[in-house]
Amino acid sequence: MDLHERVRSLREAAGLSRAQLEQRAGLPPRSLERLEQRGQEPRAEALEAIATALGTTPEALRGERDQPLGAVMAGLVARYGPEQVVREAVEAAFVKKV
Repeated sequence: MDLHERVRSLREAAGLSRAQLEQRAGLPPRSLERLEQRGQEPRAEALEAIATALGTTPEALRGERDQPLGAVMAGLVARYGPEQVVREAVEAAFVKKV
């Protein structure tokens, strides 16, 4: 699995849209589109921000070390609180985005 596939997979598992993850990571709009769709490698600072927002590390995103999904979810809960993580997961699963 490549970097862009890992980011997309973790983002979707967290129930985040690209825009939501960009906002949490402090990235400019369309940054994740360039990464996920075109495979454009982000700068080190951007990768660090993406990893932090996803509750993981840049090394795990690059595939240098595996990060189990449970650890990712624990990181999200620790960062944003269980209510927000559950709310966003439910919305992502059941609310149709327009």
